[in-house]
Order: sequence, then structure tokens, then C-alpha cells
Amino acid sequence: MPLGKIERATYVSVKDGKLTTKNESGEETTHDYLEGYLVDVNFRTKDFGGESVGQFLFEFKDDEGERYILSTGEKSGVSRALLNSLASIESRVGKLRVVPYAKDGYSKMLVYHNGERLDWKYKELPPVEERQVAGTAIKDDSKRLGFFKQIAEEISSKLNRVSQVNEINTVNI
Repeated sequence: MPLGKIERATYVSVKDGKLTTKNESGEETTHDYLEGYLVDVNFRTKDFGGESVGQFLFEFKDDEGERYILSTGEKSGVSRALLNSLASIESRVGKLRVVPYAKDGYSKMLVYHNGERLDWKYKELPPVEERQVAGTAIKDDSKRLGFFKQIAEEISSKLNRVSQVNEINTVNI
């Protein structure tokens, strides 16, 4: 089994139109943007207060090799804006800058690729359907969520993954 170092990551979330990180004592720091190279996009389900909650995880590396994982809720406008913007990249994915902001009480996201602002690729999204459950109308956005999961998989598959190999110096004894 090869030996290696665990690369720690800084977890980032979006709150009130700003990126936030927490230090080891739980204090929050806000940031205006995150800039780096996207290395992966994943979806995970996590138990939160007894409820299953989905999250998109966007893993970035900066120019110094530091890792940042931007975590967004599966139903948030931020995750959907980020995925839809990233889907519009037709070339090799270069340096990105994600810039959150607040408007009308909601967090929004602008995405820049190699300095150019990205537009959304998809202007029309699968509709949110209404279903009746025990006589109550509920909104079913499962088709829309499936659409964004598919976008995340497509983005992840086209990212250039670079294997990092550490040289090992051996000494004959």
C-alpha cells in the first residue's frame, strides 16, 4: 500500500450572498469569491436532523494547491446556477471564479471562466410537477433534480484529472 499525505480541504458554503468558512473554533469568516481550478463535482446525501438532505460538492484547487470544497444544497438556486453556468463551458475547464451575491433575500451566483462571465447553458428546465398525496398537493421537483445531477456527472467526466505522483527516494541498506 503506498503511503501518502492526507490533503486537508477548507469547506465553503454560501450564506447571505457571501462565501463562508469556519475555523477550528467555529468562528465564521466571509469571502467575496472563490478562485481556482475545478477538480471534481459530486453529489451526496447526508443525514441532517433525522432528514435526508442532498448536497452538491464542488472541489477546487488554487494556484498553491490548496483544496476548497464548496457545498451547496441540492435545491438551492446557487447550486443550480453554478451547474448551469459550468455546463456552458465547451472547451477544457480553466480557471474559475465563483462570486456569490444576495438579491431579494436570496443568494445568487456568478461564474467566470478564464475571466469571462458564463451564461446559463439551459434556459428551459424540466418543470416542477404537482402531485396529490393523501389529498394534499405537493410539488415534485425530482425530474429537475435528476437533470442537475446529470449535469454534475457530465461536468465531472470532462474535468482533467491530474494524478499527482510523489517521488520516493530510496536508500539501500
